[in-house]
Amino acid sequence: MSKAIMASNSGRKASEIFRAQTLLYNHLNGVIDTMCIKWIVDLGIPDIIHNHAQPITFPELVSILQVAPTKVSGVQSLMHYLAHKGFFEIVRIPDNIEEPEAYALTAASELLVQGSDLCLVPMVKVVVMPAVLDGWHQLKKWTYEDDLTLSDISLGSPLWDFLQKKPGT
Repeated sequence: MSKAIMASNSGRKASEIFRAQTLLYNHLNGVIDTMCIKWIVDLGIPDIIHNHAQPITFPELVSILQVAPTKVSGVQSLMHYLAHKGFFEIVRIPDNIEEPEAYALTAASELLVQGSDLCLVPMVKVVVMPAVLDGWHQLKKWTYEDDLTLSDISLGSPLWDFLQKKPGT
């Protein structure tokens, strides 16, 4: 069905439907962004770049991470995606003909450097915990169950009680 027909069935203009689709797709893809942030935290990529003390080329990063050869192009795509999203900056290295680009930290990825004053890694780790994420799959149950929070449903207790029982989570 064409956009024009869809728009006429709902009484909305095609441009309004397009904006609505964009909004919906952006929110559905938000989970991908969250998992990419988890990925860079899990691999310690902000720490690697920080400890490198200068922008790092992709081959240097892949070497440090010991990426499987079959995954190199996928890792490169994720790094470019995260640069597009503002987590890394791709900078030019003028004297390097072989590798003229390197990755540098941005203000956002600096928040993911372990041990920094403003480190938000613990928050990232809590938000992406499978048990916490599962709570969001339980919104329907939460809606109909009196006096239950999402963490009561997914963790069996309030979030802060759960985290106190599991230090280092």
